[in-house]
Amino acid sequence: MENMANGSFRSLVEIVDKVAVSSEEKNIKIKIAHKLEAYHKLDPKAGVGPVLIFETEDELREEVIKTCSFEIGVQDDGSMRGLQFRRMTEDGEVSNSLELVLPAGAKIRSISMLLAWLAWTQEYKKVPSLWGFTFQEGNALFHRRRQLRELEDRWEWERKMDYHHNADLAEMPRACFDKGSGKFYCEKPSRLRSARKVRHRPMREERHATGAIMGYYESNEDFVAVEADYDASSLFHSYESLIAQDLDIIRSEASIDLTVQPNTPLLSRLKASLDRRLGDVIGSELETSRFTPDEIYKMIGRYWDELIYSPWDSKTTNEYALLKNLCKRGSDDVNVWSEQTKGLFGFKVRTRDHSWIKGQIYCPSDCLSPTESTDIGKATCEGRADFTCKIGGSAYTSWKHHSMILGEVVSVGRCKFFISKERD
Repeated sequence: MENMANGSFRSLVEIVDKVAVSSEEKNIKIKIAHKLEAYHKLDPKAGVGPVLIFETEDELREEVIKTCSFEIGVQDDGSMRGLQFRRMTEDGEVSNSLELVLPAGAKIRSISMLLAWLAWTQEYKKVPSLWGFTFQEGNALFHRRRQLRELEDRWEWERKMDYHHNADLAEMPRACFDKGSGKFYCEKPSRLRSARKVRHRPMREERHATGAIMGYYESNEDFVAVEADYDASSLFHSYESLIAQDLDIIRSEASIDLTVQPNTPLLSRLKASLDRRLGDVIGSELETSRFTPDEIYKMIGRYWDELIYSPWDSKTTNEYALLKNLCKRGSDDVNVWSEQTKGLFGFKVRTRDHSWIKGQIYCPSDCLSPTESTDIGKATCEGRADFTCKIGGSAYTSWKHHSMILGEVVSVGRCKFFISKERD
């Protein structure tokens, strides 16, 4: 965490010595501090080492909130599939499933399955799609449930998808001190780990070179035993106390109604994050008209011309390069048609090796039919939509792979092109 990287660490005994008021209070707390530091010297997993200093309680609360996340699953129609609360503690991750009430008819902005390739573009990279997780926004992580086979390799998924969100949560240090309130904090004050040296005398067999047992002998072995049994509640407060209002609601079985503005820090962030993500499913608006090629050209012709006649660069490769070469020569006609989704068009171009360059064109409704003075943007190669999943085999037989999406993704401003190849 940025704040933690820049924060200052001090000795627990040193801080207690400065902040404790009465001599009686100081003696009790100094004794606890010495014990915890001694435990830490025996084993880094025990006791308390250097303590991170925070200026205010609000600053510390911000860091505690970073250890929390809401994971939201999105259905194909944009409705919410499920909500999971996650938090990283010293003992590992804890989670709770939650019931959430959204405003009537509310949908989470996402990409339809028909246009899953849009997830490879910068504009839609952070929108929940069929193909991956999105980036975390505030303290909410939105994603679409993958419609893939169970045998798909998770490592392969993360390697292929550069927009895959790393959902690892931040972790608080063992102990913190808030200068504003003069309080010490840790995860579980009543169960801090103690450490003690233990001598063990195991009985071992003494064997002859032939393997015959000649007798037994004892040897001394020293090790450090660590146990979560030390109660330091008189010195520390729990990190959870900083977000206690949220945790009380999250751990209860009652539904969380976000139609009412919550007055807790975590749930307020969840509502704000959801409000920013509410909207239509991209590619779900139906088109009732069928357009002729001339009508289609009036709607997206300027985008197509920029796609074909834009300057070449090192990223102009594969299917996109072949399409530019074919169309610039004027040796092949482009077959184009409108789909039943508003702003979506399909095209095919015959190649000289008797295959087809085919693809989809998606242009938002408000960007169709640009005027001559409209800045439509330059052709930008977004990358290759290439996803391979395992569909069969086992540890003893070879795996079979299947490419579900394969082609070049190019943007001309708000208009997006997916270009692939098809053989007869």
